[in-house]
Amino acid sequence: MSSDPISIPSPSAMSPETTITSSLLGGSAILLIFATCLYSSDLMRWLSRKHYQYEVTFSLYMLTPTEKFIFNSFLFLFLSLIIIASSLYLPEHLSKLASRAFYYYAGGPEDTHNTPPTMPNSPSPLPLSSQNSQQAFAESASLLHAAEATVAALKAAAAATAAAVGRGEEA
Repeated sequence: MSSDPISIPSPSAMSPETTITSSLLGGSAILLIFATCLYSSDLMRWLSRKHYQYEVTFSLYMLTPTEKFIFNSFLFLFLSLIIIASSLYLPEHLSKLASRAFYYYAGGPEDTHNTPPTMPNSPSPLPLSSQNSQQAFAESASLLHAAEATVAALKAAAAATAAAVGRGEEA
């Protein structure tokens, strides 16, 4: 085992967005704790009312605790997946929709940054020139000829086997 110390980035090494996000989340948490201390009875009454509405709306009041746990677990999983999927894919989708809307509005070319994703190690597609298309046509013609020859050989072998079986010979 190596005894290299784990390097922890210093606050000055963090990006400005990370620092701003961290400070906003920390400030929000402090405000929430402060509000909970000041208005604990009002907050608890509001939370208990929301819990009651949740149980009545989804008829959870008639379930056993185990059934409630299973239902709430599925609900949490479903909502988590929806939130994760929307946070990952919604911004790109909205950007594509906005660029298309701009295309319909202004009539100009669409944004070029919305290119289809490619595999990391895949070669870039070649432009189709007449030489490339002729070469592709020749390759596909040779593959088609080989496939036709294989089918003909299989038909001949099947006919020979059928004839041998018809004569009572072993194939």
